[in-house]
Amino acid sequence: MKIFFRSITRDVAFLFLMMLFLPEATQAQFTWTGRAAAPNTSSWRAVTYGNNLFVAVGATGTGNRVMTSPDGITWTARTSTADNLWSSVTYGNGVFVAVSSDAAGGSQVMTSPDGIAWTARTAAAANAWRSVIYANNLFVAVSSDGTNRVMTSPNGITWTSRAAIADSWQSVTYGNNLFVAVAVPNGSSTDGVMTSPTVLLGQVVPQRQTAIGVA
Repeated sequence: MKIFFRSITRDVAFLFLMMLFLPEATQAQFTWTGRAAAPNTSSWRAVTYGNNLFVAVGATGTGNRVMTSPDGITWTARTSTADNLWSSVTYGNGVFVAVSSDAAGGSQVMTSPDGIAWTARTAAAANAWRSVIYANNLFVAVSSDGTNRVMTSPNGITWTSRAAIADSWQSVTYGNNLFVAVAVPNGSSTDGVMTSPTVLLGQVVPQRQTAIGVA
């Protein structure tokens, strides 16, 4: 009996110590550490991970608006195809794809199989492309202006314009069998969200949804 109670006492003491130090350990897991970008003077806009590599794109710099890292700690500058305002980057189907919100330096899409060597691609339209993702075997990008504010591609190389609601679309994602894009209100529309559940032969079918609190 004494041995039994001693065992319980040890177990209770162990649990108490675990509860005492667990919050501190959990907090340590969410501690952020500053790392030097390459170059650290650029205005970095987006980062993704694919093919065992982190890839980031920026909006400033001369010829080096891409940087890569195998571990997120040590970064190396890479040559971008143009000095555009690169706004978003993603990875899918064995290729990195970046889009830009301007065409001042040339083509608004660039692709890379390894994140290091990049090739200029032609966007479906000269819009301000803000966000790109890969999901459901398709690259999808949204823009904040233009006539057709969505473009899609099966490979990141050849792009097709898609009809969309004329809002200032800023970001797009995919989940639960649904593409979802969000926008900054443009003053003429009450829609701040659009969704597309259907992708048939590359055709995105938009559906309207009104965002709460958007006037």
